[in-house]
Amino acid sequence: TDCGTRNVFHTRITKGQGATDNEFPWQVSIQEDGLHYCGAAIVSQYWIVSAAHCFVPLFLSPRRPQYAIVGTIDNQDKHHSYRVAAVIPHEHFKTTQSGTMNDIALLRTEEPIQFSRSIQPVCFPNDPDLDTSTLEDCWVSGWGYTSTGKSHYVPINIAKKKMGVLDPEICFLPEEDPLICTANINNIGASTCMGDSGSPLACQDKKTQRWQLIGVVSFGTRYCNMYSVFTKTFHFINWIESKTRKERYPFIPSGMQDS
Repeated sequence: TDCGTRNVFHTRITKGQGATDNEFPWQVSIQEDGLHYCGAAIVSQYWIVSAAHCFVPLFLSPRRPQYAIVGTIDNQDKHHSYRVAAVIPHEHFKTTQSGTMNDIALLRTEEPIQFSRSIQPVCFPNDPDLDTSTLEDCWVSGWGYTSTGKSHYVPINIAKKKMGVLDPEICFLPEEDPLICTANINNIGASTCMGDSGSPLACQDKKTQRWQLIGVVSFGTRYCNMYSVFTKTFHFINWIESKTRKERYPFIPSGMQDS
């Protein structure tokens, strides 16, 4: 299947903090009772990738129906809403003193997601040894809180930030950790924040011009003002293949073929 393409007139993501229509066609708002609480990314007609910590504390108690809102930069626009049929957080997810481990989750929609100009899957890397230090054009998108003060609120429209991949030590991460350390290139004082959890870090491949899902927001500093840490999605290729096969809706990451 085709992936990682955007139906916009400009090939590169525009500068500035506000996203435009079709700029992030893989972006998902996960909602309960009509309220956004986490971000995610479309990777196939049935599968969405997010962060486990969005679901695990609440996963053991009965939950109201959850919905995936797609195809819009406005999280109050419910035109393209898909009920979530299954939530599969990583079984070895846990929080530690330094952050999180295995912070990834799969969500399956009840009905297949209908792709269009504004709804597209992002490519999923098929190389578990991808060198993240070579990534240049990387953006995080989501509906995270815009302030850490008392007046913070979840914006209605998607915000975006250009992220640079940093040395793991800056985020106090072990070098071989399945996490990515990043900072906002245009404003080091701005990072991802609450509500951005699970939102995609997508990078454009120079050769194919396609966008691939490199990470999902896991955690950051307390005041959202320094670095952000993402779960390396491609570290979990085997886990994703195994879980989606068990659900009888197999998804096999195929990278970014030109065809």
